[in-house]
Amino acid sequence: MKYLKIAIPYFMYFLFTLFICSVFFVQTVNAATYAEQTTWWNSDFYGSLGVSKSVDTKELKQVYRKLARAFHPDKYDRSDPEVKEAFTKEEAAERFLEISEAYEVLKDEDKRKEYDDFIASIPARFRPVYGESRMAKADVWVVVLGFLLVLTAIQYISQRFKYNSFVKFWKTRDDVQQWALEETEQEYQTKLKNIKKMTKQDKRILRANLVDTFLTLKSKDLDVKGGYKKLVWQELIIIRFFFSPYTIPRWFFLLFAYVIRIIRNTPTEEDKIYWTMGALKMREAQWDGLDDEEKKEYVAKQLWISDNFNKYQKEKQDEYMKSNPAQMKRYLRWKKKQR
Repeated sequence: MKYLKIAIPYFMYFLFTLFICSVFFVQTVNAATYAEQTTWWNSDFYGSLGVSKSVDTKELKQVYRKLARAFHPDKYDRSDPEVKEAFTKEEAAERFLEISEAYEVLKDEDKRKEYDDFIASIPARFRPVYGESRMAKADVWVVVLGFLLVLTAIQYISQRFKYNSFVKFWKTRDDVQQWALEETEQEYQTKLKNIKKMTKQDKRILRANLVDTFLTLKSKDLDVKGGYKKLVWQELIIIRFFFSPYTIPRWFFLLFAYVIRIIRNTPTEEDKIYWTMGALKMREAQWDGLDDEEKKEYVAKQLWISDNFNKYQKEKQDEYMKSNPAQMKRYLRWKKKQR
């Protein structure tokens, strides 16, 4: 009893403090009733008042007062001639009730938010179509992100398909098949010893499975270049987009440095490769598919210089003429007629 007498005053003090806090700090929410919400289905309150969705309370009040003076039944006789011409007294009274209903909802922040959320929850084709458009508006960045995700998915699937196609072709090459047979021979002989009775068909299937398993394992280490190379995450479109704040300024800096090198006539090895690709009209994927020796040979010829490129073309033409003399003569005769 002693502890109970001490605890009761403290408990009453806690309840009193909680009540005071609820009075001063808890905001009352004037939520709309279900009956009110059912009338919102075909109601365009913003359109009724002729205001945008972003209108503030002060402007809303001014617009309401102006419309109320124009359509109030008791002031209809003193209304503007345009209002009298467009509305009868009964129609003006209905218009006044519509304006009042819209203002009662929109002036209250809680009900206004409820109304906006309610309209947004209705499928677009069932929303009010008069007044301000209620069509759902997606954020620009959401649209951009969605578009980039679609492009990235297409890029990934396409490149994956190309890489898998190359691997399938690589597995069917004679030299690769022979290499796989030699590497799996010991495992094949071991399995033959363990399995006593096997038909020729079973042996062929066993060897084919061993070769396929071996090549599948080795294909993961393939260094494929060009258009059939394996896609890495840094090359994904969406990743490049997110890194664009870094890559775009870097690109401008590299362009500026490139111009300076051109002016000073001090090109780097990368510049020479870029010029060679331009002279040969090669894409980066095609260039990557060449052997290192071929790349060095092309760069050494300095094909970006017109005289060197003409000389290179003449050499290629002579080589082709020696291998296909009849066809090359026909081509030269046709070219001469075109002039």
